[in-house]
Amino acid sequence: LYTVAQADRALPYVRRVVADLVRDHGEWRRCLAALDAERRGVRRPDEAAALPEDLNVVRRMAARLSADVQAALGELAALGVECKGLDVGLVDFPAEVDGAPAFLCWQLGEPRVAWW
Repeated sequence: LYTVAQADRALPYVRRVVADLVRDHGEWRRCLAALDAERRGVRRPDEAAALPEDLNVVRRMAARLSADVQAALGELAALGVECKGLDVGLVDFPAEVDGAPAFLCWQLGEPRVAWW
């Protein structure tokens, strides 16, 4: 269980992991969108337009990004921190508030843990 002070002390590391996680998850989703568009025979969505034309390259990128996302989630889990929002970098630190189980919440871009 974390106190607010402990969660804040963990933030420099958590912040780096979560920033990479959000970036890699977004890129992975763009790869999937490009692959899905190709499978359906439609034009790529604008957010996937900048990806390589070679679908084998996109598939390899998607596989690498998926592995990177899983590794980052594993790093957070090793700390006992749970990611609740891959798109925005929302994480929960398990805690206890007034004797009851709770979660201290933090989102990428926030300076400190301020919510539960």
